[in-house]
Order: sequence, then C-alpha cells, then structure tokens
Amino acid sequence: MTSKTFVAANWASNYFRAFLVNEDAAVIDQLSHDRGIIGLTRADMEDVIVHANKTLKPTAGFYLAGMVGSDMGWEKVPYCECPSTIDKLASNSLSASIGNVDVSILPGLCVTNSSHGPDVMRGEEVELFGALNLLDGLNEGTKFIVLAGRHSKWVKLENGKIVDFLTSMSGELFDSLRDKGLLSALMKNQPQLDDAFWGGLLSTKKRPVGLGRELFGVRAKVMTGALDKEKTSSYAHGLFLGAEIIDAVQQFPELNNQTFIPVIGKQEYTEAYLHAMSGFSLKGRAVDVVAATVNGFSLYHSTFVSLPAP
Repeated sequence: MTSKTFVAANWASNYFRAFLVNEDAAVIDQLSHDRGIIGLTRADMEDVIVHANKTLKPTAGFYLAGMVGSDMGWEKVPYCECPSTIDKLASNSLSASIGNVDVSILPGLCVTNSSHGPDVMRGEEVELFGALNLLDGLNEGTKFIVLAGRHSKWVKLENGKIVDFLTSMSGELFDSLRDKGLLSALMKNQPQLDDAFWGGLLSTKKRPVGLGRELFGVRAKVMTGALDKEKTSSYAHGLFLGAEIIDAVQQFPELNNQTFIPVIGKQEYTEAYLHAMSGFSLKGRAVDVVAATVNGFSLYHSTFVSLPAP
C-alpha cells in the first residue's frame, strides 16, 4: 500500500521551501527556490504551486505557511490571537485552490495584549509546535524558545500554548548597515564570533545606551585606532545581538530561570545566538530547523484531517 504523503511548505517573502512528508514524519523529497511571495503575480503563484505539486506528488494534502497568507500573498488569512495551540491553527486555516491545486493556508499568530505592544508571525509558528514535539519538558510550565533569523522571535509558552512573543529586526538592520550607509565601507568582511564580537556584545552590557549611539561609536573606534577596521562587522554584530538580548530579558525576566532555551534557525544564526546568549548567562540549545518544521507540519496534518467536516 502506498504511504499517504503531504506537502509541507513555507512560502516566505524571499523563498519557497517544501517537503514531501509521510505519515511517520519522514521527509521523502523536497524542493526549494528563491521565488518568494514578494513581486509575484497571481499567475506566478499558480506556477509555483502547480510545479511543486507535479514535482512532489502528494497524496494526502498540501499545506502552506508563511507570507502566502498575508496581504501580499494569495489571500489574507486572519491571524490567530494568542494564546494558541496547533488545534487553533488548524481550525482557523483557509482552504483554497491555487492553480487547481487544493491547499490549506495556515493563519499565523498575533499577540495584542502584550506589554510591549502588538506583534505578529507567519510561518514560524509551525517550527514552534514542532519543537514542542521534539523536546521533552517544553509542554510544562513557563518556557521560552528563540527563533533566530533576520527577524528573530523570543517566544513565551505556558503549558504548551504560545502566549506571547517579541520580534527583533536586528538581523535585517545589520544586513542593511553592511549594504549602505556610514559604516558600510568598514563592514566588508563577514562577521566572526571572535574577540571583536564579544567586545561589541559586552559593550551593550557595560554601557546600556541607545543602539544608535553605540553604532556611531563603531566608526569613532576605527578612526581613533581602538578597533581594527577588519573586525568592524564582528563588533557591530555583537552590538546588535547584545541589544536584542537585553530587550528580551527586560520583557521576559523568566528567561534566566530556564535550564536551556531551544534556538531554532539556520546554522549561521543559531551559532551566533548561542554564543551571544552565553554572554548573558543564558544557556541555549540548537534545534534543527528542518526537523522542527517537518514535525510541526506533521502535527498540523494529523490535527487538520481530524477536524469535523464543514
């Protein structure tokens, strides 16, 4: 008997990544490219889905998370308000047809009653629920998970429910700073997790002034010889991550109580976050982003197919 398979796809602003998954949460095949949602026409979106469906050939569902459900995507799917569970996500998904392929688009999450103001996510919620399924102990009490990336998220959970989160654009801001502006000429090298990185990180702890002041100080350090020009990127990277962690700890002081904090993301991001968190006495543990994604979609699939017929 042929195993039932489904497509688990994250369609973000700048990439499309899909996995063909069987009932045992094993990846059978995969497809990825850079045709993200931004800039695509309706016809382009249909081409992406039709191609993925023909390539991966699912037999039991095609699920989409990410910016495809935003106002820039195929159709806007309203966010689920936190607290949220995988059941709530499944119940609030949108069934649609894209290029004659039947799909289910996940809604994403929002929090509006947090003390730091409203916040939203699309796509990362699948990784979060996958991590809950992968790691023991995360479903009990107050726990935190870090989603490391260009728009990193520090997520609070209560007994397995996502109740609050904080998003930082420090990754995107760092990349923008390297591309253009006052410091771009000094930041040609790739950042390293070296002494300069630690110098920037610890500077945010010693002198908690505004990040704008710290960043202008980077150029002043180079001009006066206090910082090697070749290490400017590493130092600035440390500043950004240090400032982000300070924000997270101020918002969620209970972070200091957790034995280890799962960190989900690409290797280059998770390594940087693990180093930076250790400088603030936070113990992180890397979680494979593919495993978290696939496990999250598998939980979603089993929940979605068990919903009562509309």
